[in-house]
Amino acid sequence: TLYQALLSAVHVNGGKSIVAEDPEFKPLPYKRLVTGSIVLGDKIANRTEKGENVGVLLPNSVGAIVTFFALQAYGRVPAMLNFSAGAQALASACKTAQLKTVLTSRRFVELGRLEEIIDEIAKHAEIVYLEDIKAQIGFMDKIDGLLANPAKMHRKLDIKPSDPAIILFTSGSEGM
Repeated sequence: TLYQALLSAVHVNGGKSIVAEDPEFKPLPYKRLVTGSIVLGDKIANRTEKGENVGVLLPNSVGAIVTFFALQAYGRVPAMLNFSAGAQALASACKTAQLKTVLTSRRFVELGRLEEIIDEIAKHAEIVYLEDIKAQIGFMDKIDGLLANPAKMHRKLDIKPSDPAIILFTSGSEGM
């Protein structure tokens, strides 16, 4: 699975190696990516079902990477939504992918002036803000994430490499 590939990359590169950096120049080491995926993934898993398609409406950032792997860790299928597609196209994407939940960020919505898009998506799926999930993460959640065995946890979910891993949409030029 993609998550198993991430864990293999940690083994090869080391947990302190930087895997990504976003426009805000926040370096993301592998260890923090894995720990974040476990902690955030657990909170998302409480709201969703294994195998469920979950919308991701985020900028290209460290937060998006952690969210993507949080979904992967717990067997959820991220449906990557491109905010530049417009409200109608995103509503159509939500229907097509049968999304019940879309993860986004208040800060992203505000900075991008995406309120109209969010209002349209909200007609088809529940909007969940990562800031709200972050507020629910306590000290013990972080300790549990640090002490977790990600490989064992992921293996217990019996996710197969042949299971759906991600939903990507085209520009829409081919229609629905």
